[in-house]
Order: sequence, then structure tokens, then C-alpha cells
Amino acid sequence: ILAIFACVLVTLAGCGLVGYGSTVMEVAARCTQCACRIRDFQADRLFPADNEPIPTCKTHGGFVVTALCEDSQFVLVENFTASLGHSAFVCCPIFADDFCSSQDPVTLRFCDNFKTPGCPSAPWDCYFERLEEKLAAGGSLPPEDLIVGNIMQRAVAFLGTGV
Repeated sequence: ILAIFACVLVTLAGCGLVGYGSTVMEVAARCTQCACRIRDFQADRLFPADNEPIPTCKTHGGFVVTALCEDSQFVLVENFTASLGHSAFVCCPIFADDFCSSQDPVTLRFCDNFKTPGCPSAPWDCYFERLEEKLAAGGSLPPEDLIVGNIMQRAVAFLGTGV
């Protein structure tokens, strides 16, 4: 019940729906908590035409992220870029020209999972709103559908603001 309440508060606040008559169940159904990790460079998933250059992490930024969600749903997000300032990405490069250093050449782990002192260990918390609707369309999801963080922590922060 607390999780539903938290999801309701965060979604209502984020969507500007407070006071617009949305029911608790309508709003609660919009949130799905997941565990995410970077799986690949987006460039490694592109297939150019015969006359086009082969994309690399230097020429095409973005990650492929996998999310394991409630009820064991598996979600693929393409062209994701790490959120600067979030603890899951403290070891990710800040500048685009360093993008290829997002992957350790020896372990092949990505910057969200380097497992070195000061660096995080994936997976990291993420969630989606209206995930079932988005998955029904088929294929992978765009990066703007992935929300980095934990829905419960967002709800507590929202409650703490006194809004």
C-alpha cells in the first residue's frame, strides 16, 4: 500500500495532476519499478548500409540499457545517455569525446558497473510510467521513457517538500 501511495504522489506531482480527479488506482498503475544496467554501446546495434561507415562509440553516442522489472518483465531502452550527477554514473565520462572510455577494455564492464573503489555496481534503480502501454507497441523503448531513481525515494522527497 505504501508503494502504491508513493507512486501516486510522485506521478501526480510529476504530471501536474494533483487536484484533477485522477483516482489512486489510475495513477498507481502508471509506475513500474525496475533494476537497470548498461549492456552495450548503441553503435554496436546499428547496421549501416553498404556504402556507409561502420558506427563506433566515437561516432554514435548512447547506450543500450536493460531493465528487469516487477513481475520479471525485461525491457530494452536504446540511445540512453547517463545522467550526470546521479550516483549510478559517477564513473561515466563527462565529455562526449571520452565516451568510449565508458567501457573497461579488459573486463568489458560499463561505467555503471566498474566495481572499483568509488564506482557503483549495477544494477541501479529505474522506473517507467505506463510501461504496459509502451511495451504493447513492441520493440525497445526510447530513452525518455526511462526514469533513473527509486519511486519510493522520490515519494519521500516529495512529501518532505511540504507540497
